[in-house]
Amino acid sequence: YLSECCYYVPGEMILFSDLVKDFHEWLPGNERDNWMMKTIGQALPQQFVKGRHPSTNQVMVGNLTKNKDAVPKVALVVRNDKLVPMEN
Repeated sequence: YLSECCYYVPGEMILFSDLVKDFHEWLPGNERDNWMMKTIGQALPQQFVKGRHPSTNQVMVGNLTKNKDAVPKVALVVRNDKLVPMEN
């Protein structure tokens, strides 16, 4: 799903619940029960980081977007459960 529908773009974020919803819609119906939120979160490749938005506190996946035209920024990392730009 990630390689077909999403893009690695440093600095971008997507709401984790939206990613799960889109992923479940993409999956064949008989496989959805095998992919609960916890499983999806644990299966994310290392470059996609899961944490809370610094201002809204919503659970997000950082460095991931569905917009192929998104402009890369500074990569996000998790610090104190929050997504923040990586320091040099």
